[in-house]
Parts: sequence; C-alpha cells; structure tokens
Amino acid sequence: MGFETIRDKMLQENWKNFTNIAHKKLQDNGISDIIFSTFKYDGSYGKARTGLPAVYWAFAQDSYRTWVELELKSRISKNERYAQRSLYLCIKEKYNKSSNKIDIITWDENDRNSDMRNPAGMDIRIKIYLRDNMGSNLNEEWSATMIKFVKVFKPILDDCK
Repeated sequence: MGFETIRDKMLQENWKNFTNIAHKKLQDNGISDIIFSTFKYDGSYGKARTGLPAVYWAFAQDSYRTWVELELKSRISKNERYAQRSLYLCIKEKYNKSSNKIDIITWDENDRNSDMRNPAGMDIRIKIYLRDNMGSNLNEEWSATMIKFVKVFKPILDDCK
C-alpha cells in the first residue's frame, strides 16, 4: 500500500515530495521512527505505524479540510470487532493531566463526522485540523502540525501501552 496505490500519478508525486519533506522535518526534530508508507488509493491520506497494534499517525485531507490525526482502528478478538475505547480514554485522561497542550484538538466524540456515531464503524480518531486548506505553505504547516502532534501524543501513547 505504498505510493503505487494512489491512482492519480500527479497525486502520487505530490505525496512522494510531501512525505520526503515531512520525514526530513520529523528527523530534524528528533523523530526518526515514524515513516509514512501506507496511502489511500484516492490520495486522501497517508499513515504511519505508532508501534501499537492498529494505531496510526496520519496526514489526511478531503475536499474541504486538511488535518493530522491519531487513528485507533477497531480490533478483532474472538471473531468480535471492538473499538479501542480503553486506549482512547487513557490517551484523553493523560492528555488532560499533561502540561503540554495543543488548544485545537478535536476529540472523537466532538467530531461531527466521527465513526463513533456510525454503529458499523468503530475506528476512533484524535485530530488537529489545519486552519488554511489552500495556503501556499500547506506542506510546511502540515509537517509542523504533525511534529507538534507527535511530540505531545507519543509520550502519552507510550504510557498507555
């Protein structure tokens, strides 16, 4: 599910260029273990593993907005699908107790587009929406937002393992 999964060749090149920039910026900030290597066929998101099962960092966009997110995919146990609600609650609790805050977090239950409102979808997301979807410095802002996001949430994820 690398770049070749993106059907539009121009989008494929855009993602290649962007992820090269993002990886360099992450490394420049001491974050070298996050590699974005999985992309959706329509170019709407790219994601990287966090080290926890079914938990990913993601760059995402739709026709209206651009954001970064921490995605907690639903898991399957004993042929039953379940949301990672306890991990989500741990993350939220530790974030609320943390002194390192980001003031524009969108928690899953506050996101009107959340899968939690859809009984069939059990993925949980924590997001930061970028303010300007069409700005000329979008790649720069997108990377900077992910760096800030990872610096805040990576230690929390490590505590919630």
